[in-house]
Amino acid sequence: MRVHGSGRGAPGASCAEEIASALVAYGWVAAPGFAPPELVRALRAELLDAEEEGALRAARIGHGDQRQINLSVRGDRISWID
Repeated sequence: MRVHGSGRGAPGASCAEEIASALVAYGWVAAPGFAPPELVRALRAELLDAEEEGALRAARIGHGDQRQINLSVRGDRISWID
């Protein structure tokens, strides 16, 4: 698997190692084919259901009493996964 964002993977590096290296080096990674299309569709459907049910909340930045919603920094919606 070719992991985008990692440049050239180290010889013999596993996919997980390439993904981890790309995240450390670039802060992002794209790994086409990482998950089967059926799984991607099922996860997408579950996420859309969660959004419709109001289970997602605006992501916040900061810590403790300083936590705040700042859409110019983070515009995503999140939920803990069980």
